[in-house]
Amino acid sequence: MRNLKKYGFYFEDPECGPDVPCIIEVYANSFDEACRKRRDLLLLADRAKEEGEPIYRKIKRYR
Repeated sequence: MRNLKKYGFYFEDPECGPDVPCIIEVYANSFDEACRKRRDLLLLADRAKEEGEPIYRKIKRYR
């Protein structure tokens, strides 16, 4: 069985404003793997922004 750890990443969602923290939790075997997953989520957020979709909602759906 894999020993997954939970990593939390903070980002700002322009829809919510800078006063509302958006934290995404990622489960991974290592910090490097968590950073790769974070990068994928940020790319997904950029795509959602271009499509005019709510960023946080799209990321939560992806998880």
